[in-house]
Amino acid sequence: GGDDDDDDDAPAAAPAPAPSAFEEELARIRADDPADSALHVVPKDPNWDLKRDIEPKMATLRKRTQRAIVEILRKRLKDEGA
Repeated sequence: GGDDDDDDDAPAAAPAPAPSAFEEELARIRADDPADSALHVVPKDPNWDLKRDIEPKMATLRKRTQRAIVEILRKRLKDEGA
């Protein structure tokens, strides 16, 4: 019987630090300036939409660049081999 009581006490003691950590985080968030919290809503990179819109064109350019590099290397190898 005594062992069961000890087991019940141990789990009850373990979660105790979690609410205090939560309270600390909550207090920190409340202490932040309202203007500062608005910055968390804005995307970190202001040009994200531009990058998204230009990505298909960049993909095409990357493919063309790879092909051009391969062609240059093939020509160079052919010239060296001849």
